Amino acid sequence: MIQYIKLREHSNLVKQAAEWFHLKWNIPLNAYLDSMEDCLSGNGAVPQWYLAMDSDKIAGGLGVIVTLAIVLISFAYFGKWSTLGDFLAVLIVSWC
Repeated sequence: MIQYIKLREHSNLVKQAAEWFHLKWNIPLNAYLDSMEDCLSGNGAVPQWYLAMDSDKIAGGLGVIVTLAIVLISFAYFGKWSTLGDFLAVLIVSWC
């Protein structure tokens, strides 16, 4: 069963999450680690990182980051949802 989590509430997964995103998007690992550490600090609304976990394996992820004053959503989809909208709807329902 897929479980949706906020990375801010699961700091033990930062390294695993950063490596997962790095392998999917080929952006430097340190960029993810820095952003995820900023998320954990709780100093602002962004960045935020979310994971879809299938047991202890990351099945999907979503990052809300600021780049050039634009909030971007980065989503990796690997067969669990039909659209990004489905993933976001599940996140919204899960946390309401």
